[in-house]
Amino acid sequence: MSQTNRDTGTRIDEIGDGIYRINTPVREIPGGFSFNQILVDVYAGPYGVRARLMAVYWNLGLCARTSADADACIVFFRKRRLVLDDVEVALEVHCSERADEWLVGVWPRGMSHGSPSGSDPRLTTDDAHARIARIFDQWLREAPPFRAAFFGGEAFDFFLDDAESIDAEGIRGLVIDEAMWVSLGRPPSAEPAGPGRFAWPRTA
Repeated sequence: MSQTNRDTGTRIDEIGDGIYRINTPVREIPGGFSFNQILVDVYAGPYGVRARLMAVYWNLGLCARTSADADACIVFFRKRRLVLDDVEVALEVHCSERADEWLVGVWPRGMSHGSPSGSDPRLTTDDAHARIARIFDQWLREAPPFRAAFFGGEAFDFFLDDAESIDAEGIRGLVIDEAMWVSLGRPPSAEPAGPGRFAWPRTA
């Protein structure tokens, strides 16, 4: 099931039983951008009370040029240990193939708002977001080859829907390989981030 609002361009897709993705384009941002949210219908209580939860996930989205690169990135991230305040956070790693590239997603379990599987309040503060983002930024400096990646709110869905909108303006925290940096005109705002990689700073 898919519905689109003709005025705003917002699209709703049913991606599972009672699970919907809401994609809203933001035309005011140069180059185009869209925001994804997950809506979950749940039933609870003896009278089957229906509730709707809006879930937002923080994750890593990564585009690989080849299946071999994607496989190497999957192995790399499955070997990482994410520890925050002496608590180890489990990482869920998934891969999705597209026509000409492979998408790898890494989800810290519990780092969400409104997830039906539960949210860990220790992981949903602004401080936790910033600290975990820095950890992922360091991992991206060490990871096997990839075309583009960043950690943030709904990052995987961004690459799923809007990777074509990446331009020389970049995105805060976005890391790209040298080939993509050259194709974007060698933007000076993207700084070296390890051998053959460039990144836009998370802070101005």
